[in-house]
Amino acid sequence: MVFRDEPTTILAEYQTTKDEPGFDLAAFINRRFSMPVEGPSVSPAIPGEALESYIARLWDVLTHRTTEPVDRSSLLPLPYPYVVPGGRFRELYYWDTYFTMLGLEADKRYDLAHDMVRDIAFEIDCYGHVPNGNRTYYLSRSQPPFFALMLDLIASREGQKTYLEYLPELEAEYEYWMDGSVMLRPGQAYRRVTRLADGPCLTAIGMIWRSHGMNRTARILRRHSAIMAIPATCSAICARQPSRAGTSALDGLGTVTT
Repeated sequence: MVFRDEPTTILAEYQTTKDEPGFDLAAFINRRFSMPVEGPSVSPAIPGEALESYIARLWDVLTHRTTEPVDRSSLLPLPYPYVVPGGRFRELYYWDTYFTMLGLEADKRYDLAHDMVRDIAFEIDCYGHVPNGNRTYYLSRSQPPFFALMLDLIASREGQKTYLEYLPELEAEYEYWMDGSVMLRPGQAYRRVTRLADGPCLTAIGMIWRSHGMNRTARILRRHSAIMAIPATCSAICARQPSRAGTSALDGLGTVTT
């Protein structure tokens, strides 16, 4: 929802009228807020249409553009087009983007896949990490660090120059997740990282997800450390291991707050 007036004015009116007889909360909200516009809707496939053709048609339907801030809106602008889930989900979500990019790459929509990587890099440059989604209320949390894996998709076509182009953002995200790791003793934790009793460090994500995303980031940074002096602290981050229970490594994964 978008405020129709200054938040302080709306709050003051609510405080003075909420206990009056006949106060109608729904009417108050409709009067003081603009309801969100529903996101792009997805129509059913044409009878007999191949699944691949149906998915390919959806990319343009689900592509969103918000290059300028909207007055009193929580939506954060991004410089390039991006794919949204649709319906009430009208924003770019971090780790969703990687799985969306898999489909874009399969459909050879390389332009849009690269645009989404640029948007993720823009968020790292602006906020020091990738928010859960491009909303103001998501700025205090993130999702599994998939940025390095997104770059792998681009680099598979464009080569090693991709990693060099986005090396500053890779370093920034690595530092975000590993912030405070150098001062930790075994058994201590700080923000998003914990040092285990036997020495290695795990990020907050790594505790519930044996992260190949952060592991991949660390490897890329080590590979290019001769080009840029990048610390490779806790190189054993989130060693890739199968789940003991044999379940998906992504089971039970949620967001992580800053």
